[in-house]
Amino acid sequence: MSQFDIKWNEIDPGHRAYIYQAIEDFGPYLLPETNIGVFIRDVEDCQKEVEFVLETSGIRLRGQGQSQGIFKATQRARDHVLEQLTAAYEAMTLADGFRDGQVVKIH
Repeated sequence: MSQFDIKWNEIDPGHRAYIYQAIEDFGPYLLPETNIGVFIRDVEDCQKEVEFVLETSGIRLRGQGQSQGIFKATQRARDHVLEQLTAAYEAMTLADGFRDGQVVKIH
């Protein structure tokens, strides 16, 4: 599969705003030192691929989405990242004995 990176300045402002909003959606789950990369590529069959890469404390998380348009590809990539962040958050809160502010196990 051939891939061609799309430069940030080649993306129209509406698409850039949508990508920024997707990044904002990750905010509640992130540490201040989290680095976020956004990669946008043209892939075969006129598809766009958007990939978010989040990295902090040696942990890397990726979410990818493909579609004919950048909006849908961004939404799919965002949803993939949010699924992983939500699962990690729930696993940590259960390990700590809390869920939705309630104690679920006592040590």
